[in-house]
Amino acid sequence: MTALQITTTLYIHVNPHSALKDNRFIVCTSDMSQSAPAYALLETREITLAFDEPDPFEIIGKQVDSLRAQKERVAAESYRHQLLIDDQIQALLCIEHTTPANVSDDSDIPF
Repeated sequence: MTALQITTTLYIHVNPHSALKDNRFIVCTSDMSQSAPAYALLETREITLAFDEPDPFEIIGKQVDSLRAQKERVAAESYRHQLLIDDQIQALLCIEHTTPANVSDDSDIPF
């Protein structure tokens, strides 16, 4: 593994209308004030980060972990959708399609 360096620009913003006082300041890698008027750009800083280059097997392991996590999220969301559809089916099956006993003909049906 070799040490690598990445240089990037950080954009420091403030959102004066934030509901939480601790959440007023954010740091991004892009200028949020250009796309979100709630944020005002305070300053920019260029930083250099040093990190160890991972070996190819470590990269593959991270990709596999990411795909497994994505698979779990998709399965959970699919299951939630299935439950909603099951609820809709049950609601439809609970509807009675019979005429109430006190109605003599179809013209008296209130709906």
